[in-house]
Amino acid sequence: ISMRGVTGSGRALDIRDNVTRSIIAESYLEENYGADVSKVRRHIVWKDGRTDPIYSRNGLYFVTLEVVPVPCVSYAVAVARAEAATAKLRVDDRAALMAARFVTDAAGIVSISRAAHGVGVDKVNRTAAEVIDKDRFLALARSRKRAVHALPPTDRAPRAGHTFVFDGFGRHEAPSPLNGHVYQFHGVCQYTSFGYTDTSTKHTADDWKPFMRHVALHRALDAALG
Repeated sequence: ISMRGVTGSGRALDIRDNVTRSIIAESYLEENYGADVSKVRRHIVWKDGRTDPIYSRNGLYFVTLEVVPVPCVSYAVAVARAEAATAKLRVDDRAALMAARFVTDAAGIVSISRAAHGVGVDKVNRTAAEVIDKDRFLALARSRKRAVHALPPTDRAPRAGHTFVFDGFGRHEAPSPLNGHVYQFHGVCQYTSFGYTDTSTKHTADDWKPFMRHVALHRALDAALG
């Protein structure tokens, strides 16, 4: 079953790959629907002239959709596909369990088992290794960065928009399922702790500059609107 989201103006958006996703990339809307997305003017203009408002909350821009299922295959075919997928994902339970406990991949759990008693995973077959190594939760856990400590109030910027702290995250082990991006940009106002974020396939100065300009423009717009 695919899902279709319908905007307030009646524009239908097909979500084909994964019905659990709730984020559609701005570039996807532009390339596939001819949408003109403006976070400054806070609206989307579709190529047929219809418009939808863009809302903002805590630095996240979004539009509201009414989501409805769209059957694309018969029930019998869907069940057959699910059973086939389940059969392919059979994996040694202990190998998967130990890999999750030690936050490592298939090769890593075998190495740990050879070095320590009680793990009990001497080898992992190819199918099991592929399933373990493609575990997105494992990839995300291995990609975590250590949290930084907050600055004392006396060392912070004197007013909102005075100083921004920028940091990057990547290369990510789990590419975005929406656009394949593997880097994240983060910008935080040191005074208010209000944050901004964006993603990219690269991590160069040319990729950072548009993000920094966006942060500065957004802050200036907020200051102008009071």
